[in-house]
Amino acid sequence: MPFTKEILREGTGKKPPPGKMVMIHVLGTYDGKVFWNTKEFQPMQEGSYQFIPGRDNVTLKGLDEVLNMNVGEKAKFTFSGEHSYADGFPPSVPAKAEITMEIELTEIWG
Repeated sequence: MPFTKEILREGTGKKPPPGKMVMIHVLGTYDGKVFWNTKEFQPMQEGSYQFIPGRDNVTLKGLDEVLNMNVGEKAKFTFSGEHSYADGFPPSVPAKAEITMEIELTEIWG
């Protein structure tokens, strides 16, 4: 299985339609250590990561799962090594390592 998903908080908003920009908060961990925290590392973007699911060149295709989330939903994903970062997330995450990400869909643009 490429990933598991545990819903931490149900969303009450809409699901993003294909082709629309979304904003998400991400807390990514590997081996118990944080390697990506949008609230800490991307303060100029209001603590969020912005992209178009299914279209932008994201290195972790699992992020496209936000198309199946409702605005306000927060979920914990565990991505298997084969479906994680093929080249790693240097210097913190080696290639094809199992990682965990808490993803919160905060907004749909457009």
